[in-house]
Amino acid sequence: MTIQSRLIKFLFIGSVCCSFFLSCTKPSTGPLPPIVTTGTIAQVLSTVSNTTFFNAMLIQTGLDSTLKGTGPFTVFVPTDTAFALAGFTVANLSALPDSVLYRLVTYAIIDGISLGSATLPLGPDAKIVTAGGDSIYVSNNSTGIFVNGVPVTQTDVPASNGTINAVMSPLIPPNGSLLQTLSTDTVFSFMSAAIARASQGATNLDTLLSSSPFTIFVPSNSAFQTFGYATINDINNANPDSLASLVEEHIVPKRIFSSDFTQSDGAVTLSGSTLNILGGQIPGIKGTSNFGFIGFVATNIMASNGVIYIISGVLTK
Repeated sequence: MTIQSRLIKFLFIGSVCCSFFLSCTKPSTGPLPPIVTTGTIAQVLSTVSNTTFFNAMLIQTGLDSTLKGTGPFTVFVPTDTAFALAGFTVANLSALPDSVLYRLVTYAIIDGISLGSATLPLGPDAKIVTAGGDSIYVSNNSTGIFVNGVPVTQTDVPASNGTINAVMSPLIPPNGSLLQTLSTDTVFSFMSAAIARASQGATNLDTLLSSSPFTIFVPSNSAFQTFGYATINDINNANPDSLASLVEEHIVPKRIFSSDFTQSDGAVTLSGSTLNILGGQIPGIKGTSNFGFIGFVATNIMASNGVIYIISGVLTK
């Protein structure tokens, strides 16, 4: 199973609200219990009662030895409850190939610097390269600290070789570019087909989306069907320029995480219209001619050149 497939499972389990706003934080996914052991990051984590998932991943990949080194390191650690809410168990984590586990763990580690509440960059969405070579994006402001839109629930847990910060859910590295991510998972099959068909007209979205960064609000397959595209064959037979206009309504030419919308905000799409994005307890999104707000099914899906959301309807202008 790919990292991205595991991410999609995670995002469908109901973490959308909790990754969206701190107002719906579940305490059980939050701070670590009181730390009574001093020592390296690996030593501290090995004694904390609710970081057994992450500690098992460290041991299986041999990265526990790394985190016993001189450092300094910064580690973003999900609690066991955060892993469980994301659909992970110790068994299915240990069954993943070591190379996949290695990417998951190194995506949570920053090598060469110890970062906490006072030293994490303000952003918004400041880029930091992780130990595995992928990038995370940090925002540190009056509403909280976020990594890839995921709330940091506790900062500044000290260790002799760095700092531990707790996060509300596991940080999942990208599984390729936006187009690669869309084309390799059937969850996105209708949108992937729409982009391919639209690119046969005057606007080559395939080429455009190979650059960066973009945010794509992807209607679910069922949303496309409700809108009138009963099958992918219907998409393949659609007028490519009309389809391009529809697809462009779902693409914003910048990287946007859910934490960037703390109240309500707008975002200008490739089609030139402004999306209304609603924050608060019940987040939603609407195009200029949508009657009501459309719900989010999944948020903050990472790609190497942007971010993907899954929404429950089609945006119209």
